[in-house]
Amino acid sequence: MTTTSPSGSLRTERLRRGPATRAARRARGGAYERPGTGRGHRRGLARPWPPRAETGRATGPSLSNTAAGPRDGGARHRAAHGALHRRPVGDPAGAHGRRRFRVRAWGGPSVRSVSASGPAGTPAGRDPRAPLAPRTPRRAVLAAWLRRALWLVALTLTGGVSRRGRLPRGGCVVVANHSSHADTAALLAALDARHAPLIGAAADYWFARPGRRRVCRWLAAGFPVRRTGGGLGDLLGTAGELRAGRAVVLFPEGTRGKDGGLGGFHRGALLLAEEAGVPVVPVGLAGTDRLLPKHGRLRPALVRVRIGGPLHGPVSPERARAAVAELAGEASAHPERDSALRRRTAAVVASRRGLPLAFAWAFAEALSWPLMPELFLAVACAAAPRAALRLSFAALAGTLVGGLLALQVAASGVRLPAPLTTPRMHAEAVRELSGEGAAAVAHQPWNGVPFKVYAAAAGRAHVAPGDFAVEAGAARSVRTVGVGLAFAALGALGRRLRQLYGLYLVLLGGGFAAGLSLIVAGWG
Repeated sequence: MTTTSPSGSLRTERLRRGPATRAARRARGGAYERPGTGRGHRRGLARPWPPRAETGRATGPSLSNTAAGPRDGGARHRAAHGALHRRPVGDPAGAHGRRRFRVRAWGGPSVRSVSASGPAGTPAGRDPRAPLAPRTPRRAVLAAWLRRALWLVALTLTGGVSRRGRLPRGGCVVVANHSSHADTAALLAALDARHAPLIGAAADYWFARPGRRRVCRWLAAGFPVRRTGGGLGDLLGTAGELRAGRAVVLFPEGTRGKDGGLGGFHRGALLLAEEAGVPVVPVGLAGTDRLLPKHGRLRPALVRVRIGGPLHGPVSPERARAAVAELAGEASAHPERDSALRRRTAAVVASRRGLPLAFAWAFAEALSWPLMPELFLAVACAAAPRAALRLSFAALAGTLVGGLLALQVAASGVRLPAPLTTPRMHAEAVRELSGEGAAAVAHQPWNGVPFKVYAAAAGRAHVAPGDFAVEAGAARSVRTVGVGLAFAALGALGRRLRQLYGLYLVLLGGGFAAGLSLIVAGWG
């Protein structure tokens, strides 16, 4: 029956029915009427109320407990069966096709939008009333993409990373050999970001200090695993993430190996995969021990990652270790291809002869040599990227010293040869120096006039050597050092193409000759 509250709202009193009446109506297979509810209750009408067998079932958290706390009998009944879009009476098989309805906690926000379909739309082997499988949070996938981009850039600048193979769909436990701290960066750069990989890290090392803990969590998505007891519980705590489709990366050796050898495997990772019902994926790594040796310094090296096929069912430590060893051997079996010409060039410019050679080339160009020092840096820094900075500063020093000597020689009335220059270049340098003084040399790196032309014109105009040195240093440093670092980055990024260094020199020489011809013709 229905009564009116003092505020004017309608309240429906729950009707009491005997167990026999309800059982009899269910046995007849028809829906019973619940008067005073639904549409038209003001007119005393009723709406059909289907039996529980035909009622849509909520998924997700239990609706009997919400933010307001647990409810008693009537409220619990409404929370489980209220506000659902139910199948009409007389349509038990879902003849109206697939529809969507929203499960809403009583008086609270919607929990999940789920699909209702008849038996024809239900996948084989799946209960249509079973809860949906959890999914990887979008925030975790986005963070995984950012980490992958970060480590791809970092490893590319330190030698490059190559990958072969992919992870299977769904959650999996990744087991890999461990010889360097760079193993984590290599795996984060190579594994699919859609799996949002989690990295098991030693709790006594990476989580012992706040700084390391933040680095491990933010940059590596690490979680602590105790090595002195309780580690299996730490691993089993990630079973829910595996069922949600994420990948958990573990190093079954427990610590970094020595001399590239593969140690024995512990059972924790394999028990985790068996508990979560996901496969074990072996991964072999090579090159990380050269990139960042144990207790050593970072040095350029190419990292190779080989991802094997999934291992299903209970996996023994021996089987997992054999699969990882085979993949690691395959990754190490392919040596890095290189050019003999590049190796000889790198050996020369990275040795003690490199700095005097860079200084002498730039010094000669400031006096009379027609080939600019940037050409030398393009050849040397691409072959030996790690020596780029010191070679660039050596070339800059040679340019300044040679420019000051050319200024003094021109001031004494001596004219040095200046090949590949034109009268218009000399006239432009004289005009700028007469109007701006020593500051006119700031135009030189960008207008195509050789530095030796400005140095000779400054000597004939009696510009103070100190002022000229300061202005020339400020102007030339940006161009010289910038060019050296740019070609060093090109050499690092093209590490995997080192065997083509000879072709690179041919293209560089052709491009330089064409550019120089255009500049001379433009000033002709």
